[in-house]
Amino acid sequence: MKKLILFALSVAVIGTVNAQSNDGAKTASKGNPIVIGMTNSIYVAKSQLILDPMLHMPASQKDYTITSYMVSYLPAGKGNDVMGPFGIKGDAMNTGRAAEILSKVQPGDRLYFEDIVAESSDKTKQPMKLIAAVMVQ
Repeated sequence: MKKLILFALSVAVIGTVNAQSNDGAKTASKGNPIVIGMTNSIYVAKSQLILDPMLHMPASQKDYTITSYMVSYLPAGKGNDVMGPFGIKGDAMNTGRAAEILSKVQPGDRLYFEDIVAESSDKTKQPMKLIAAVMVQ
């Protein structure tokens, strides 16, 4: 069931991006590679992930910090053979199981981020729960 949900999520995300222009892929190379909630983070080069192995909130949500997330990895051409999900504390991709995944990713692979918890420095605001998916170029 989990694999089916991840597949449906990837189809929905990729379908949305394909309906738009490819400007997002160009924009992603100019800034942080993975910005949660931004369509320009859909396509990310492995070199970008290695240079900046972090999940980022968009500038409009700068008072929020990512405190944890779940990551899954789907290698290209492997059907529904998903690795994960693995729980990660903080916003880094270069620790724990996320680092293992980062070392394996190749162009065409997909990364799924679920249960992303972002907390505000202003304790009166509720934490956010977010999801994201990217394809490695």
